[in-house]
Amino acid sequence: RHRLIVVALVGGSILIALGLFNQLGVEQMPLTDTSLILGYVRADPGVSPKRMAEIVKKIERIALAQKNVKNVSALTGESPVWGQYFTGYGVNEVNKAQLLMNLTIANQQRKETLWQIEQAIYRKAKAEIPDLDTLFMQPLSPTPVSAARAPVEVLVKGPSMKQVYHYARKVLQIAHTEAAGLHNPYLDTVYGVPQLEVDVDEPRAAAMGLTVQDVVGQVYYAINGGMTQTFFNPPPMDYHSRILIRYRKNQRRSLQDLRELQIAVPGGHTVPLSA
Repeated sequence: RHRLIVVALVGGSILIALGLFNQLGVEQMPLTDTSLILGYVRADPGVSPKRMAEIVKKIERIALAQKNVKNVSALTGESPVWGQYFTGYGVNEVNKAQLLMNLTIANQQRKETLWQIEQAIYRKAKAEIPDLDTLFMQPLSPTPVSAARAPVEVLVKGPSMKQVYHYARKVLQIAHTEAAGLHNPYLDTVYGVPQLEVDVDEPRAAAMGLTVQDVVGQVYYAINGGMTQTFFNPPPMDYHSRILIRYRKNQRRSLQDLRELQIAVPGGHTVPLSA
């Protein structure tokens, strides 16, 4: 009886809904000024622990010079691998640090936004610290969902460190200029740090019953160390423990120490790496 009226009302409702949809937007987790900033700091490769501590102190002073920064906490040095397993935040290298900044209450005690304060700290730090390689900051989000990060890592590998560094710089340039929506790209490299290169004589190693992997593995664990398997401590110490095993510091300091490193071969005896 009123079929046309019903159809007209339904059609009108759909048109109104479509019109409002574009006005509402689709962001379900809007950015929130939580008055807390997480910062990531990385100095140039080869920076000493002492100099790294000075850089972190300098950034702290720059941040505290902002009238709306109440205090700054820093984590610097090298944290255990398991130390960041559950949080995603940690310090993996000597030249890295993490910061936590506490600001005054947004919209009540300050007019500047968290992001304006971030930019002011960033510009001053980059201008005054020549060996500061990377510094980026992000707000501590109010919910776990909005705090989830989506990092993209590009691994560049090759036989020559110089060549790898060259291509990695190109990838970084592409990230800066062509990757829309990508924020805070940086290059994580050990280029510039003194390194020792081991060129294994494959026929010689094979004559001793060794593969290249056997030799390289023993060199790696002798210098860098390796963790033992877990073992169980009886009560009242009910936890698992592991031990880091490697050569003593005075046995892995120089190129000559590397040449004299003992390689275990089948048969139960050892030969120096230089053999």
